[in-house]
Amino acid sequence: YSIPECHARGFADTLKGMRKFSAAKHQEAGVVTIDLFLVTTAYQQTAFRRRVHRKLNGIDGWIIAAEDLLLHKLIAGRDRDFADAADILLMNSDLDQGYLSEWSQHLGVAAQFQRARTSAQEMGL
Repeated sequence: YSIPECHARGFADTLKGMRKFSAAKHQEAGVVTIDLFLVTTAYQQTAFRRRVHRKLNGIDGWIIAAEDLLLHKLIAGRDRDFADAADILLMNSDLDQGYLSEWSQHLGVAAQFQRARTSAQEMGL
């Protein structure tokens, strides 16, 4: 099975060297879009081991842990992802800060992590 090159960007992509695919499920209430990452790096292996089982919108499954979602948002680097990262920090007081500090350094997003922490602290005042 192959996807024509002119359409591939919509389905297959790379985020800082991490291969991902997007999939959509059409339901009566709307479309649920998910990103599926291939586990090819040491970080992804760690994130995969840390995944959590949840039920979202009536769908049972495994999802990325909040810390790893935050790191993915910082890696993506878009303004809306940065805002999402700050919101994750603001809404989750029990995040593993040591894990976030270690992996943000390793992934090259330590400065963005510190900026998101500052933003979350300012929003929480």
